[in-house]
Amino acid sequence: MKKLYLIMIGFLLVGCTGTTQYLHTPTDIDGKVHLYRISEFNAGGMGAVFYVDDQNILKLGIKDYAEVPISPGKHTISVKADQTTQKDTHEFNVEPNENYYFLIKANPNRLGPQLLIPIIEIASIPGFLLVKSNEEKYKKESSGFKLEQIKYANK
Repeated sequence: MKKLYLIMIGFLLVGCTGTTQYLHTPTDIDGKVHLYRISEFNAGGMGAVFYVDDQNILKLGIKDYAEVPISPGKHTISVKADQTTQKDTHEFNVEPNENYYFLIKANPNRLGPQLLIPIIEIASIPGFLLVKSNEEKYKKESSGFKLEQIKYANK
């Protein structure tokens, strides 16, 4: 029993994630990724950690949003739950001055395994998904949400 307890603690510690300062200097030609997280029962107690090119730059709670400048070119963006290791990742080409919209949504495939087999679920199923959205939906659904500030390393 003691060994099982230690294994469970180990999984939780591996999954805990702090954010770092964003290694980016905003410019006038950056594209912008707009993120928002709605309130959902599934994964309600977890923070959604957002990555740009494998650098964790911010964590969104329920009813938070963020606007992330990204330099033009090929990039990856990812999201994961702060207690898990699996990310949902998208690779795309950022165009100058273009806007991209993503809803951070709890992964519906998590709920069943999470209730039945918590240890396996933590290590194998992403907690959140990045769902493409649009400006109209973003403005409507994130109205009244709290802006999560980005901490830059160069400022």
